[in-house]
Formats: sequence, structure tokens, C-alpha cells
Amino acid sequence: LSPDGHCKTFSDEGQGTVNGNGAAVVLLKLLENALADGDPIHAVIVESGMNNDGDRKVSFEAPSVRGQAEVIEQVYRLADIPFSSLGMIEAHGTATALGDPIEIQALSRVAAELLAPDELARFRCAIGSVKSNMGHLDAAAGIAGLIKAALSVRFGMIPPSLHFQRPNPHLELDKTPFWVPTQATAWPQAQAIRRAGVSSFGIGGTNVHVLLEEPPRALAAEQAPESGADQILPLSAGSPSALASLIASYSVHLELHGGELDLGAVAGQLQEGRAEYPCRAAF
Repeated sequence: LSPDGHCKTFSDEGQGTVNGNGAAVVLLKLLENALADGDPIHAVIVESGMNNDGDRKVSFEAPSVRGQAEVIEQVYRLADIPFSSLGMIEAHGTATALGDPIEIQALSRVAAELLAPDELARFRCAIGSVKSNMGHLDAAAGIAGLIKAALSVRFGMIPPSLHFQRPNPHLELDKTPFWVPTQATAWPQAQAIRRAGVSSFGIGGTNVHVLLEEPPRALAAEQAPESGADQILPLSAGSPSALASLIASYSVHLELHGGELDLGAVAGQLQEGRAEYPCRAAF
């Protein structure tokens, strides 16, 4: 466990993980059914894989390069999608001295196995972990990472990993295709379709990897409000005082940062991504 209460994934200051508390839920539906029903689609799960390497590890808690690499490689071979098409990987990333280097070794092994030397030389992929934001949610950790990756491929922004200044030297990141973003970064233009990998590894040896990609482009265009037009910003809260506070917060934020924001994206998030409460206002 981290002695200072921060989860510093992939950082040279990382000293352990942080226990978090949380629950997370996603709704899964066949793509053809979601399209037919006109549902808002955040991301498409292209392929997933799971294995267990518990009988091959040196101890119950120790991660395994081989087990992680095998399940990740399996996913891209089954999907018949090039590993080089990834823009980001949402890592397990516990910030432990043993876990982080092994995860990077496993990903590097997969890249070397699946990519030709010239592809490997060109390939660059962002890597991070939502555990740096909220700690390790135990049974909900994988779904938290999945939600982060789904929002990333949908909106084309790669979030930063927190508490990262310099990489853990044991990772030898400079010898790999992977880099850790320290600020919100636009998706690489070279990627024709936004795709992300998500890893989650259980302490007993169960390894899971999921491949996501952005919703169909035509659908995304239909769902997103036009940025240059007037926008409807709906707000709601459980009481009049809470609504007044929410309105004030949005007002201040938009006044301070309006020039940096895509108002269409803000409107889309308020219209689709927020629960509806009894006290409402719209602007």
C-alpha cells in the first residue's frame, strides 16, 4: 500500500497502490440491436479474452509476464485487428514495484510478437491507469478502467495519469512504444479508428484484456450537437438550493473556461450523460 495515500502508476515515486471504494455499471447490448433501437453508444467492445496463470506463478500475489502477454496477444489475434491501431491502453497499473514493470514487459512482448520491426519502430501508444485518480476499486477496478477507455474513444481525448513526473526506471519506457500522458491529449490523427485496450488482472492469476473502439462515425455525428450552433444546456438537481448551486458552478466554469471548451460536447454530456432530478432548468 502507498505510504502517502497516492497511487503513482508508472512513476519513479510509486510506492504502492491505494484502496478505493466505488461501484461501476455499464449496459451491454449487441451493436445491431443498439443501432436498431437508437441507443446512445459510448463504445463498441470488439473482442475480449481471459486466462488464469495461477499455477505458473512464483506466489499467489505475483503477476506473470507470460500470462498477461498471452491473453493480450490472444485478443488481437481473435479480433484480427492490428495491435498498431491502438491509440491508448488503460492499464491495470497498481503502482506497485513488482506489478508495473511486469505489465510493461508483457505489453512490450506483445508488441514485439505482433508487429513487424518497421511497424514496431513507428508505433507509439499512450498508457495510463484510472487508479491514479481513485485508487484500486477491487472488484470494480476493471469496469472503472473500461468506462474511462469508452469515454476516451468516444470523445477522442486521452486523459492524463496523475502523480506522474518521471517514469520508474525499471520500466525502461524509453525502450518501448509506450508513453504516459501527463495532460489531456487529443487522439493521434494517424489512427483512422479510435481503439483502446483495457487490462485488468486479478490477484489470484486471472488476467482479462478487452479491445474497444469508437461508436460508428455516422452515429456519433448524429448524437453530437453541432458545435457552432446555439446549444441547450439542461441542468437538474434534487432541490432548488442544489440546483441554484449547480447553475452557479456551471456559470463560473463556463465564464472562466468557455474559450477552451467545445460547447457542443458540454451540451451532449449534459443531455446524455447526466441523471435527471426533479428540480430542472435549461439554458
